[in-house]
Amino acid sequence: MKTYQALVIFSSSLAEDAVKETLQTMRGEVEKAGGVVTATEMQGKRVFARPMKKMETGQYVKMLIQMQPAALAPFTARLRLNEKIFRMQIVELKISARQAAAKKAESEAQPAAQPAVQAPVQ
Repeated sequence: MKTYQALVIFSSSLAEDAVKETLQTMRGEVEKAGGVVTATEMQGKRVFARPMKKMETGQYVKMLIQMQPAALAPFTARLRLNEKIFRMQIVELKISARQAAAKKAESEAQPAAQPAVQAPVQ
C-alpha cells in the first residue's frame, strides 16, 4: 500500500454538516477500494489566489489515505461525480530512506523501554 494526501475543497456556502457527511462518504469509498483513512484535518475557510467559477473562498480538508495504486484511479473517478466537492487533488507521499529507518527504529525501541527506577530519598 502507498500513502496519499488528498486535499479536498468544498464550497464555502456548504454547511458543516454537509461537509462531514461528504467526508464520511469519502471514507466509505476508500474502504470499498481496500484502503484506510489514517488522518483527516479540517483546515477551515481560505481565500483563493484568484476567483474560480465566481467563487472566492472554499472550505479545505486534508486527508491521509493508504491504498493500493491500482485502486486510486477508480476511487478518484467516483469522487469526481460528487457535486459537493468543488476541487480535489491527490498526491503520493514519498517517505525517504532516512525517515523509514527512523520510523522502524522508533517502533523497535518503543516496546523495550523500561520504567526508570528512582533511588530512595534520604
